[in-house]
Amino acid sequence: MIRRLDENGDWTFGSGRGSYIGGLEGLKLRLKTQLKEWTGDCFFALDRGIDWHLADKRESLILTQIRNIIMRNRDVLATEQISIEKLGNRAWKPNIDVLHIYDNNLMPFELTADGEPPPPPSPPMFLINVIDGFAKTVAARAGSVVTIKADEPPEGYVFSHWESSPAVAFTYGSNEYNSLAYFIMPASIVTLTAVFLGSARHLLTQDGRRFIAQDGTFIVLQDNE
Repeated sequence: MIRRLDENGDWTFGSGRGSYIGGLEGLKLRLKTQLKEWTGDCFFALDRGIDWHLADKRESLILTQIRNIIMRNRDVLATEQISIEKLGNRAWKPNIDVLHIYDNNLMPFELTADGEPPPPPSPPMFLINVIDGFAKTVAARAGSVVTIKADEPPEGYVFSHWESSPAVAFTYGSNEYNSLAYFIMPASIVTLTAVFLGSARHLLTQDGRRFIAQDGTFIVLQDNE
C-alpha cells in the first residue's frame, strides 16, 4: 500500500483506506516516485535515486540505475525495453516496459524527470558547550576554528587552563593556558571548561608571597605582609 497523491502531487488524507492505493495503481505510483528522485535528494540515503545530471554523458549508467530501482519492487518480474528521451534542458522521459505480477501484459511506463539536481549536502554542525566561559558561536563544522574566552574569575581566583572533552587542538598560537584561545572544531559535540585556581590564601609561596597563573606561568605578585 502507498499513500495516494492528488493532482498537485501532495499526499491525500481524511479518507481512511481510500487515501491509499495498492496493486497495479500503487506500483505505477511507486515507480514514478522512485525514478523521479535525484541522487542526493534524501538526507539519510544520499546514494539513493538516479544521477539524472549524468544522463547526457553516461546514458548507460542511467539505464542501469533505472533497471536496478525497478527490479527492487517485489511485484515486478522483469523489465524489457528501457530507454530515455531528452525533452529539454534537465528534462528526460524514460520509456520502460515492465512485467509485473498483476497480469500477463507488459506495462508501458513513462514519466518525465526534470528539475535541478539537489545541492550537495552541507557538512554537519556540532554543538559547543562552554562552562565558565563562552564561545563566539554555539555550533561549528569540523575543521573550523572556534574562539573561546573564559569568564572573569571570582574574587580571589585566577584562570588556570581549559579542560576539553574530547581533547581539542589549539591553534593561532594559543594553548589551553590562554583565557582567550582558539581551537580546531572536532567532528563531535565538544565541552570546554574554564578551570580557576583556588582562593588567594592558598596561592602562597613558602616564603609568604602571593602569585597568580598567567598563560600557564606562575608569577609572583607581591609580598604577603
